[in-house]
Amino acid sequence: MTTAGPGATIEAGSAGNRLPLVYGGYALAAAAGAAFIAIEHARERPMLPLSLFRMRAFSTAACAGLLVNLVFFGLIFAFSLFLQSQQGLSPLATGLAFLPVTVLIVLSNLVAGPILPARGTRPVAWAGALLMGAGCLAMLGLLAARADPLVPALIAGLSLTGFGIGLVVTAITPALLGSVAPAQSGIASGTFTASRQTGSVLGVAVFGTLLTSLQPSTGLEVTFAIGAGLVAVVAALGHAAA
Repeated sequence: MTTAGPGATIEAGSAGNRLPLVYGGYALAAAAGAAFIAIEHARERPMLPLSLFRMRAFSTAACAGLLVNLVFFGLIFAFSLFLQSQQGLSPLATGLAFLPVTVLIVLSNLVAGPILPARGTRPVAWAGALLMGAGCLAMLGLLAARADPLVPALIAGLSLTGFGIGLVVTAITPALLGSVAPAQSGIASGTFTASRQTGSVLGVAVFGTLLTSLQPSTGLEVTFAIGAGLVAVVAALGHAAA
């Protein structure tokens, strides 16, 4: 399911006469998902109890985790392609350019830890979503205005998005784990991790396809705009999960 769907999305960017392969990939992903649900529903002791998704805090936190990773890792992938193919950076220079982003993600986790018990899930998740959205919109504006120097300006916007994702994930993780019985905390943690990793795969597939199927600058602008829109959904989910 998590292979066929993203694989079909990647192929869709340059499908040409391979459209049946794309449609077949999506059909296979849908069939695999339906089979998984049917099998888990029928089992007496399922690997993933589907009843967990009837809990609002659990389902919304899992969905928010998927979306934040979709946005962030999709942007990381699309931006790395842009830096190398359009800005002429080497792979090493591209990796080093992301260093401030990594530092701010770590810093946001350290900052959110002491704030969360005092402020609660909702304000921290909202603040993180706001920063993620502000970063996406800032990068969209900078790219449209052809800021000079462009790369450092875009890295600053991406760093703001990275700081935001650290706040969001730190806030929604205890909300998800607190929504289940202690005996199910391992299942909940695994589900949250799986949903985030699925979001990462989908982000690379969707944003990478957009970047390669459109003009490079246009594709990057579209990814920034989509990222900002999805972050608005994350903010709403953060409200529901609190």
